[in-house]
Amino acid sequence: MGTRPFRASLGLARGRRPGDEARADRAGGHGCAEAIPPGARRAGESLNESPFGVDWPTRRDQLAALEEACGLIRRLWDGERVDHDGRFFKTKRAYLHTRPDQPPPLYISAFHPGAAEVAGRYGDGLWTFPDPEQAPKLIETYRTAAAEAGRTPGTIVLEAAFSWAPDDADALEAARVWKGAVPDEFYTDDWFDPKAMYERGEQEVSDEDFKERSIISADPDEHVERIKQLEQMVDGDVVVKLSNQSGLNALEAIRIYGERVLPKLRG
Repeated sequence: MGTRPFRASLGLARGRRPGDEARADRAGGHGCAEAIPPGARRAGESLNESPFGVDWPTRRDQLAALEEACGLIRRLWDGERVDHDGRFFKTKRAYLHTRPDQPPPLYISAFHPGAAEVAGRYGDGLWTFPDPEQAPKLIETYRTAAAEAGRTPGTIVLEAAFSWAPDDADALEAARVWKGAVPDEFYTDDWFDPKAMYERGEQEVSDEDFKERSIISADPDEHVERIKQLEQMVDGDVVVKLSNQSGLNALEAIRIYGERVLPKLRG
């Protein structure tokens, strides 16, 4: 694992416009703009939109909105003055007056084949979960779509969670609430009640399955080994993006990673 520049990421929610996303990371061209399909993690969950009175779209509309938005972002970054009257977004002579010499990389998250195809057509990389059954298929779909669009496939970002505590049981309990983010339907269907989501997660995800999906251990060496396994899942340029789910031990977990995990991954 070599040294990489710090990159900010942002999500494309339906309440924002593609022009907002295109502007948000223009300075210097060293950042990362991440277009996330409604129905994927973070900005595109019903949990993050429905409480504001936004009607949750169908899966077909989620995918169509993603593709329309990515096309607009690319046109703005290319320096076009854009008039667009689309199904989901409208622009009138939209233009970026300050643009970097090189656009920032656009990483598009995908958890189903349709979004992976959009990522191949518009993205500089694919962002997904390291599910051993789903990830290889999504990555192949992404790379095939990129090749068909005449683009070079880019970075694969694998998002994984970790929890550290002084003992294994505490590490599991600290992360347990995140079972409410595991079921696939939470990223496509109209789920927005956190309590109901957590209860559904507990019903569907056993503790053993949860520990297989996430890195949950008191042993820093196990964290090192699991991260190395993730790096080896995919050929080519791979970034492992880790989410700290250590609860009250989050700051101590960062210290442990700094002293006993990351040094063993560098080089």
